[in-house]
Amino acid sequence: MKKPTNKQAKALTLVFWDIISSPVPDGCDPRVVRPSIKRLLEKEGYCGPLTVTAVGKLADVHPDTLRALYSSGIHLIISPFGG
Repeated sequence: MKKPTNKQAKALTLVFWDIISSPVPDGCDPRVVRPSIKRLLEKEGYCGPLTVTAVGKLADVHPDTLRALYSSGIHLIISPFGG
């Protein structure tokens, strides 16, 4: 990955995550997803604000997983069309 410019490094990063096609892996604590994304971006030189949004048919995701994701700062958006 190319090193970001100073402006790029401080810019807002938006992550839209299809939680149905790419679910939280078995055995992974959902609360570590957002911090893991943040760490990876920082390692690559991106230190600006981060917004992560999980999109999908949330009725198909276990409520405990949704609660954990939301409590970690991940936004949840219901897609009526499923995954």
